Amino acid sequence: MKHSTVHKGSLPQPRGLQACPGLRRGTSVRLPEIPDPFAVEPHPDWLEITRACNEWTVHRLCRGDTALATDLIGAGTGPYVCESIPKGLPERLLDLCKLSVWWFGLDDEFTRIRWDLSTGERERTTRLHARVEEIWALATGARKDDDLWPGDVVREIFHTMIGRVAPSRASWLIDVLGSWQQRGAKLDLDQTAHRDDSIEAFIPNRAVDSACPTFARLIEYTLGIEVTEHERTAEPVRRFLVTIYELWFLLNDLFSFRAECFADQHDSTICFLRRVYGISLQEAVDWTASRMIAAQQQSVEILDEISRSDLGTSDDLMLLLRTYQHTASGTYHQSLSAQRYHGRGFRWNGARSGTIVLHPDLTEFPPPPKAQRLYPATSQERYDALS
Repeated sequence: MKHSTVHKGSLPQPRGLQACPGLRRGTSVRLPEIPDPFAVEPHPDWLEITRACNEWTVHRLCRGDTALATDLIGAGTGPYVCESIPKGLPERLLDLCKLSVWWFGLDDEFTRIRWDLSTGERERTTRLHARVEEIWALATGARKDDDLWPGDVVREIFHTMIGRVAPSRASWLIDVLGSWQQRGAKLDLDQTAHRDDSIEAFIPNRAVDSACPTFARLIEYTLGIEVTEHERTAEPVRRFLVTIYELWFLLNDLFSFRAECFADQHDSTICFLRRVYGISLQEAVDWTASRMIAAQQQSVEILDEISRSDLGTSDDLMLLLRTYQHTASGTYHQSLSAQRYHGRGFRWNGARSGTIVLHPDLTEFPPPPKAQRLYPATSQERYDALS
């Protein structure tokens, strides 16, 4: 394996956009050790919530299409949401689980359109924007019997969530739900073309592409709290959000790139680094891990700063920001465990570092250290409990 020459977050000068080198069957790469400082026990109702979401996915959202349902359930949404928001209101956790499952399916649709290189960029852009508008119309009342997604089920998600909040919060929640649609419309295939010319330009766009701002506000809904605009836009809170969004999507990108790269879908940070900086796969993985560890520490330092300021007197704000840290841990566990990223039938064995082997249909993890003390109830154990 090639020795990494990228250390402590340093990168060579960008060389401009190049084709991604891709992956060969049996490619190996070493996963560095990544701390998990924000892990907590999940919501106590996680099993019931996950089972209810899976039943809904199979019988209502997918209307008995077991292949589609298996792929969506393979994202591990129930355990992920319940680990991320351990103090969420149970009925709202189920709402967010359902919404997230559907959005995973939509992301797959949009990604296929964006990376259909058999058509020109203008045609892909037109198709993408048209599909985004169709989905929003479906969610807000349009009738379309032949759509992949049943309109009555989609509308029910939106109506249920809006009905749970006070009338004064309804417009806020509608704006939050609409922000995801706007995110899709504004992509303009930028990530496909990788027009960003440096990692620092790429990172904020990747945060939006990964729907981090939308999910952050949906966590506020799920907790049943209300953070003021003054608190949300305060300078240290804004710095905290930039850091936590980066941590969320980097954790995901580190483990999702195998499936995406073998499918010639090169949105992830790993592919961007290889395309723009010309570094090796191992160097891209090492840089990403180093950046994540730095973001973990930065989030701790900024949250400590916030807690010692007047902002720290807001119980709702502090609960929300700590929950964002828990979401980083939930993202880590989901990304390690999900069949969506590691292949249908994949069972995570508890290993978090060491050499992994990448195949078109599977990530092969190394045996875990015998002395390793796993998180009290791993995501894999939670998935096993559902079977």
